[in-house]
Amino acid sequence: MRVIIATDGTSLSVGAAARALEVLQPADYTLATAYEPVEYDGTGFAGPTVSPEEFDELEQERRVEAETALTKTGAELGITGADHALLPGEPGPALCQLAEELSADVIVIGTHHRSLLKRAVMGSVSEHVVHHAPCPVLVVGTEAAGEG
Repeated sequence: MRVIIATDGTSLSVGAAARALEVLQPADYTLATAYEPVEYDGTGFAGPTVSPEEFDELEQERRVEAETALTKTGAELGITGADHALLPGEPGPALCQLAEELSADVIVIGTHHRSLLKRAVMGSVSEHVVHHAPCPVLVVGTEAAGEG
């Protein structure tokens, strides 16, 4: 079984993954996190907004933060040998694309149970994944993840 564990390194996502592992073992795990890549078009009103060196530094910082979230999640879950997937871009679409590429059997994701208004304004990664994933999605809420 191929399981994608979506994480951002927070206690909610790690708790959600821990609960999922109670029922999804044994499996081949991929720990996945999305990060927003630095946008750089090379121009601004008065010239470039950041130098190429600054751009590279900012991009590297975001990648390191994302990799740290994956490493932290794997360590807290006691998972060794899991694949890591750094996904540049919007988390929902990126997770769905990864699931398709890996022919995943299930995606595990935590949710904050935001109100309808907050979801309408902010969007919901878990809601996007549930509606667009090519495989089943195990959504773990805050209480089940030990957050509530």
